[in-house]
Amino acid sequence: MGSLHAIVAAFLLTLLHYTHGFTLTPTIKPLAARSSSLLQAKPSRAGHQLVPRRHFVFLPLLIPGVASAIDVSGLRLEGGGATPTNSDIAEQLRSGGYGLSDGSASTRVNAIKEGIRSSNAPPPQTTAPAPFAPPKEDLSVAQFAQKASSSPPNTQPNILKTQSALTDFLLAPSGPPVQVSLSYPTDWLQLDRATGGLQYVDQRNGDKLYVLRANLPPDTTLATVDKKWFTDVLFDPRGGIAKSGQNVESPKVLSAEMSSSVALQTPRKRVVLKYSTVTSNGLEVERRGLLDCYEIQGMAYMLLVGQNAVLYKKEGAERATAENIVNSFRVES
Repeated sequence: MGSLHAIVAAFLLTLLHYTHGFTLTPTIKPLAARSSSLLQAKPSRAGHQLVPRRHFVFLPLLIPGVASAIDVSGLRLEGGGATPTNSDIAEQLRSGGYGLSDGSASTRVNAIKEGIRSSNAPPPQTTAPAPFAPPKEDLSVAQFAQKASSSPPNTQPNILKTQSALTDFLLAPSGPPVQVSLSYPTDWLQLDRATGGLQYVDQRNGDKLYVLRANLPPDTTLATVDKKWFTDVLFDPRGGIAKSGQNVESPKVLSAEMSSSVALQTPRKRVVLKYSTVTSNGLEVERRGLLDCYEIQGMAYMLLVGQNAVLYKKEGAERATAENIVNSFRVES
């Protein structure tokens, strides 16, 4: 069709040349300086009169493809009257059947491209994505207790900055968070800062403290549960301690005793453990564990301080530090 339009246009221009003696010369000017018509009819011989503009009006009607390629945005709009003016020509070129505001081919191409993009665009999402749900923990074994917020633990050092008092809230399986508090040496390093747990280590000798939780067995309480339950839930391969890379062998409960303090409204139990840890090169190190437990709504919240058995038996400053930590442990609903 493009070749046919070009042939017809050439024929009409040739016919007008021989019958009226004019040539069609495009005048190209900057956009800001286009104060005159982009198309000017110039006489080819002296003495000939300018051909009336109505001859050009029929060109876009006969050849709409040619009309779409003519930029008429710079035509000067002249006054009215019976004779066709630039405004009439511009209006007819604009109405070439393409619905364009400037009559240019580039605008038509852009419009086609926009239509293709719209047809290929994915449909709008009508439903919001499901919120992320963290995996449920297996609380039949001891897992690390998680803070209720992502902020750092709320700690306050003493005057000498040797001890830090921690007060924070822990997530509960159901209901509001529970409040936890304890004191520990300020120079102990927090291990799980990124995951929101409460684990600290003494980098000098490897002593560690863990805050954990586990469901008590059905129809039991902290006072009635079998003492072997503590070693089973603490060192189970599915539990938090084993997942952290701590390999424990031969765990045993040395003593377990409920607290007789009438000031405590929450049941509390103190347990002493014996176990061995296996190092990366296969060596076994005997340790002692001081465990302090609270029962809240069928859940046991536990603080475990693990210490080298040699240091524990010496009953020196290291053992006093471990005992002070477990004595400071409190959990309240």
